[in-house]
Amino acid sequence: MVESMIALENVSDQNQSCFVKLLFQKLLSRFEAYSTVTFHFTHLCEGGIPLLLENDRPKSCSPHPAFNALQCPNNFWCHLGSTNTTNYCCPKNRKVKNRCHLPPTVGLGSGKMRRYAYDITNGLCKELFYTGYGGNENNFLTMADCQRECLITQSTSSTTIASSPAPKISLSKKLTQFEDKNPCELTPDRGSPKQDVPPSLRWYYDVAATRCMQFHYLGSDGNGNNFEREHICMEVCGTGLSLSLYLLKFFEFSESHNISSCFYPLKHGFGLFEIPRYFFNHVSKSCEQFIYAGHGGNENRFITAEECRDTCVLPIKGISHQR
Repeated sequence: MVESMIALENVSDQNQSCFVKLLFQKLLSRFEAYSTVTFHFTHLCEGGIPLLLENDRPKSCSPHPAFNALQCPNNFWCHLGSTNTTNYCCPKNRKVKNRCHLPPTVGLGSGKMRRYAYDITNGLCKELFYTGYGGNENNFLTMADCQRECLITQSTSSTTIASSPAPKISLSKKLTQFEDKNPCELTPDRGSPKQDVPPSLRWYYDVAATRCMQFHYLGSDGNGNNFEREHICMEVCGTGLSLSLYLLKFFEFSESHNISSCFYPLKHGFGLFEIPRYFFNHVSKSCEQFIYAGHGGNENRFITAEECRDTCVLPIKGISHQR
């Protein structure tokens, strides 16, 4: 600004008016750009402006706990938009500590993403269509996530706080249209059209290809082999190693995995699924079957006993023979 004023003194009178006009237009454009950014930031999160980095861009985040660098700090939560570029850290609500008690909101965007939210008035997790930004923390990617976070929490709190009982909830009752305990072996079902709901790209697990693939979902019905995001499909249906390799590739990490994955302890995970899987028992040096709940497992998880043996038993025996 000072340099501009010095330059103005050296300009002839006949050109000063033109110079001032150009300077004013430049300042106005900067102000409009700032106003646009400020307006945009204030509408990204319901509870305020997202956490910004030094370049004034929102901090990216990941819902997967394995990546500490992509976790939000305390007092922030990870907003999940339609793509990874719209995953950013939003401030938590200061007045309502329990995210399940926040009123469900569709946001301020123009998109339509199938999400789930807890309705405290009737004690149920319900489907909502999120518009892409401006929502709050009562927003879950899957019905199982909502049930795990809110139904079990509310049920537990009702047994410890008699003054504010939670609604009676039967966890055995299915609150979703997809009732499959093991959705991974089901043939993908496009479902049927639903009024005012456009078709969307979803992911299903392909048993033959042993990976998740995309298909067009029409909007309603269908079956449980239907996931909004690839990493969720991989977490539920893929092996622990395949999920790790997928995430490493996605976030462009250079590390690789080896048979150390076989020495992770048995982890059933959490969730409402009952998926048969195999793990390597490093005590008995054999592969054994267990039931995986669908979320929160580790790398010691294989689809078949043969895959487990090929990955863990044979290499480990080879190492022991070399000694």
